[in-house]
Amino acid sequence: MKDARIFLGVSGGIAAYKAAALTSTLVQRGARVDVVMTAEAERFISPLTFASLTARPVYTSLWDAPERIPHIRLVREAEVALVAPATANLIAKLAAGIADDLLTAALLAARIPRILAPAMNEAMYEDSATQANLGALRGRGYEFVEPERGFLAEREIGSGRLASEERLLAALERALTRRPRAAVMVQAVGAPGLQITCGQRPQMRPHRTQHHLIPSGQILQASTDRDTGRPRNHERRGKPTSRATGRRRWGTRYGTHVRRLATPHHNFNPK
Repeated sequence: MKDARIFLGVSGGIAAYKAAALTSTLVQRGARVDVVMTAEAERFISPLTFASLTARPVYTSLWDAPERIPHIRLVREAEVALVAPATANLIAKLAAGIADDLLTAALLAARIPRILAPAMNEAMYEDSATQANLGALRGRGYEFVEPERGFLAEREIGSGRLASEERLLAALERALTRRPRAAVMVQAVGAPGLQITCGQRPQMRPHRTQHHLIPSGQILQASTDRDTGRPRNHERRGKPTSRATGRRRWGTRYGTHVRRLATPHHNFNPK
């Protein structure tokens, strides 16, 4: 669970308060949690609660930081999406392909494991419409953590109680185990052929051009003028200058900015 990136959706049910306890556990285990709430969920619990637990922004609308396109970016940055609780209304919207808020739009765009934890009254859960919606979503790849039987908000005993935190954590662990971590390939600026993969040491590979890396602290020998044979960069008070203008000039002969990687200019001493 450490360093896992989790998208947590919270819809409008009385069990929304349990999502706060789940968030706290995930953060304590080292996960990075991005919380998305529906407008109905805000009636049960404040976004401030989740922001305090995660130390991250909480998203409640498609218009929260629209320049980031949150319904796309959030699910692309996550490794697994969990909605707890998932109400009958949310499940019906997803089954119909409705994306009229941030949570439903993000789940529609997700290409990561999507887990729903239904929580509602027993009569609503057992209704044929809800069961048909659950079946349709299963056919599209959604996973479910089935609700438990217990004391409900209506002061009665029945099925529809949100699954325990242990079962939700187990479902997340299974999804994270199945999904391999994506390798991030980085090519350093000015350093062709250098590849850095997350979790691995930097490796060099041959490059067709004649560019080379300049180790930190190494000084490049100034090139000479073809006509005079004299160095193009003359030493004047320890600083390389241009003959024509007297201004300092730094070359990028090997594709890497010399001034940044070479030793400080006051120690410049071309041979």
